[in-house]
Amino acid sequence: MKRFQTVALALAVALAAIPAAMNAAEEANVEDLIKEFTGQAEAKKRSPQQLQAAYARVVEHLVGGMGAEKASDRRGPQDTLETMCHHAAAPGREPARLALCRAVAARLDAKTPLEARVWMLRMLQHVGRGEVVGPIADLLDDDEARIRECARRALQANTDPEAGKALLAELSSAGKPAWQVALLNALGYRREAGAVDAAGKLLGAKDASVVEAAAAALGKIGGDEAAKALAAARPKADGATRAAVVDAYLRCADGMASAGKTREAGAVYEAIYGSKEPTKARIAALRGLVMTQAEKALPRVIELLKGADAELRGAAVMMVRAAPGASATKAFASALPKLPEAVQVLLLGALADRGDPSARDAVVAAMGSESEAVKLAAIGALADLGDASVVDRLVKLAVAGGKPADAARRSLYRVGGKDVNEGSWAWRPKATRRPAWR
Repeated sequence: MKRFQTVALALAVALAAIPAAMNAAEEANVEDLIKEFTGQAEAKKRSPQQLQAAYARVVEHLVGGMGAEKASDRRGPQDTLETMCHHAAAPGREPARLALCRAVAARLDAKTPLEARVWMLRMLQHVGRGEVVGPIADLLDDDEARIRECARRALQANTDPEAGKALLAELSSAGKPAWQVALLNALGYRREAGAVDAAGKLLGAKDASVVEAAAAALGKIGGDEAAKALAAARPKADGATRAAVVDAYLRCADGMASAGKTREAGAVYEAIYGSKEPTKARIAALRGLVMTQAEKALPRVIELLKGADAELRGAAVMMVRAAPGASATKAFASALPKLPEAVQVLLLGALADRGDPSARDAVVAAMGSESEAVKLAAIGALADLGDASVVDRLVKLAVAGGKPADAARRSLYRVGGKDVNEGSWAWRPKATRRPAWR
């Protein structure tokens, strides 16, 4: 990180080169400056140099208290700096934010008490931008572990592209697995595209935690190159590392699908579903296929509905609800009478949730099932799928008594459609035996 020290040196030179501004700042009492910089007093007009000198003076005043041994003694000065940061970072106050961040960054050296350095880094994590990347990057190899971690977090949150470059440069020289994991997490959080090559190489690391972190980072970053790296690593991985690689590979595919690259995403989903990966991974892959290549995936969903695996069958029902398009409704409705009774009940509920009226005929046909459970599920589904054409059927069931009658009454209250009211209101009081309060 030494290449960033020149930036810190330049910052120090800039602060030292404004004695006149310091003199102007010293004219104001520190307490008055604090009131001004926390929004308790009206802001005075100052040149950029004068503003930075004033902030430097306040930070210098707070450093001792922020580094106090007792936490109770640190709280007041820390709260003051935090309030200053919030005030300076408000919209329309960029000169104040810039001056404050530079003043804080100038006091991050080892001569400043540890607790004060930690707190200032936490503040820069929220309000710092490109102006603090260099000074913070130099702390990635600090002697204090807490400072290194705070610096990593500050760069992770920094939106300036140079922050990502600094983290990547540190990763290239990091030797300890725990530090590599931390840096990979930061790069993944940033979705740092430039880190794909480095993370891809670490998929072959000896330490399992590094492999898992590298895979997770690639999954978050996404893109074709990340997917290629994960595809190459998948056959070689095993155990927990394989699960991490597969999960990241799926995440890459999801990103491709969201970006409109359905063909590329489909290839990834197909590779995972057609393999011997764990059931959960295959379910996720099939769902991806349903959302990106529905017509090709529908026969597989129907096969799962017919199968004996309860977990896969339950997942297939969920996919019935999610599958896009009227063609999907038609395929599922056609399969309804060919399924076991218990599955028919689940599918009828899923078709109702889809709300596609093209399934109505199949649902009406299911009302004639010999299975009471299927019949009740079909009657219930008509509450969402029915229209005026089913009212007479429901009224006849409603006045016949038994469980079907109760289900029919409930559906009659919810059936919608342009002609429903005209054809059914006269029957409803009789059919539903409305309470006296109506």
